[in-house]
Amino acid sequence: MKRYMPIKSPNTDDVFNKWIDKTPAKKLEKRFAIKNVPFQKTNIAVADSVKNVQKFTAFYFQSEKKQGKSTVAEEGKKTDIKGISKVQFYEFTKEMDSDTWKDKSKVPLYESIQPTDCDKCKGTGYINCKKCKGAKLVTCNQCKGQATVKCKDCDGTGSKSVDVSVLKDGKDKTKSKVKYNCPTCFGSAKLECKTCGGTGKVPCPECKANARYKCDKCHGVGHFYDYSLGFVPFKQTGAIVPHLYFRADVEKEIGYRLSNVLDQVEGIQIRDFKKLNEPDVTAQLGYPPDANAKKLMQATKKDFENLLKGDIEKAVYPIYIFPVQELDIVTPQNKKFKLFSIGSDVNYTVIDVGFD
Repeated sequence: MKRYMPIKSPNTDDVFNKWIDKTPAKKLEKRFAIKNVPFQKTNIAVADSVKNVQKFTAFYFQSEKKQGKSTVAEEGKKTDIKGISKVQFYEFTKEMDSDTWKDKSKVPLYESIQPTDCDKCKGTGYINCKKCKGAKLVTCNQCKGQATVKCKDCDGTGSKSVDVSVLKDGKDKTKSKVKYNCPTCFGSAKLECKTCGGTGKVPCPECKANARYKCDKCHGVGHFYDYSLGFVPFKQTGAIVPHLYFRADVEKEIGYRLSNVLDQVEGIQIRDFKKLNEPDVTAQLGYPPDANAKKLMQATKKDFENLLKGDIEKAVYPIYIFPVQELDIVTPQNKKFKLFSIGSDVNYTVIDVGFD
């Protein structure tokens, strides 16, 4: 089982004296000078200045912001005319500020919209009637497309006959027939088909002579629309963003100042965010984290995990755990401010808040 060497906080006197040593004398004199007493740094006593000391655990990591990106397409989408009207598209004429941008980092780009033919109707928007093949008319069933029908009066012969009485040689009475043109068909034996009006064709009963149906796939539009998601073009930003989990009122200021001296500070380094759990952190610290440290640990873990998936900003290892001391300082002029030591007794930095 891996054993950890717990890190220790620096001595309070050392913290205060380190800050005194690095702070310009003129600044110190302004706050610590005593009337009618020549000022010297060595005259500033820890016992007189440090009124209270509290110890905390802080968590810290950094993230990198991506540099400004052009709107190069990253991911293709397809939709119909109804769907495209529901999409919020973006068009960029300038670079955007990533700090104030509230939307996603990849958005639908207006300039990427391209129509594509519907594969069912081939871009026409309609499907030809299967019965009439788009001709609107079909063969008349009554005349079978011949445009005429047999005359029923003459049974299709074109003529009729009438019986006449004939006396042969004035004696024998016989009957004969006299033919004449059928007055209904005028001797043609055919009549114009009343069903189709003599055309041989009738309106298609399937499509009602419309010849085509609206394509049910593209809703009659004939097209679908391809578009792409692209990165928002952000302005160039600082590459490193510090994330300090300590106290909301000071963590932003301290976090940025800490990022400038991070290589001078020793802390516990975590290279797997899943190790941010009570047993592992207890082993690293040498003591169990208190309730506040547990909350900070969980917040750090959650934010780090989310930023690992980020597009604009991505978390980078390691995650640091730092021992922190907060020193409440009061000067002879009753000026109050705070000193924070961050890091181990081997390597730490001291940051003042409220001194200037």
